[in-house]
Amino acid sequence: MPQEVEARVKEIIPRTYNVKSFRFDVGQVVTFKAGQFLCATLKTEASCKRYLSISNSPTETGYIEFTKKITNSDFSKALEALKIGDVLYINYPSGNFILKDPKEKAAFLSGGIGITPIRSICKYVVDTNLGTDMVLLYANRTIGDIVFKEDFEVMQRDYPRLRVCHVLSEPAPGFKCAHGRIDSGLI
Repeated sequence: MPQEVEARVKEIIPRTYNVKSFRFDVGQVVTFKAGQFLCATLKTEASCKRYLSISNSPTETGYIEFTKKITNSDFSKALEALKIGDVLYINYPSGNFILKDPKEKAAFLSGGIGITPIRSICKYVVDTNLGTDMVLLYANRTIGDIVFKEDFEVMQRDYPRLRVCHVLSEPAPGFKCAHGRIDSGLI
């Protein structure tokens, strides 16, 4: 059952030129399943609320994190104004986009910021060495748009049962990837 808690900004991590992760201390043990989401409310002049995937794994303790593409929306502008120690309210956990049977193989198709719940699931599988075979097709425009690029490189190195195929519409010279879009031919 979701619970609302006061959350204090612990860390803000730039992931790409327009994506940031926001880590929060909620003053208690954080309990959720990899792949779930939360509702974040910023109580500003005009209260802003958004539903966001939790991007950290339950194995990464001491905080809860969401990762957001920063746009011109009121919510993004309010996030940009946050400083370490500032407060927002989160209601979590929610959602059933979770790995129900770790013995099954998992295939993920993602684009852009949609990677956040998949990052949570993959990190959990890697950290707990569940033995799940996973394949990720991850589409972005350019190499500079790949969120969690380094995280997935480390996960692939440490867990050979994870295979990541980057799909870029504008490939970078020397970067191993598929070119174009995810379609039936690529799959």
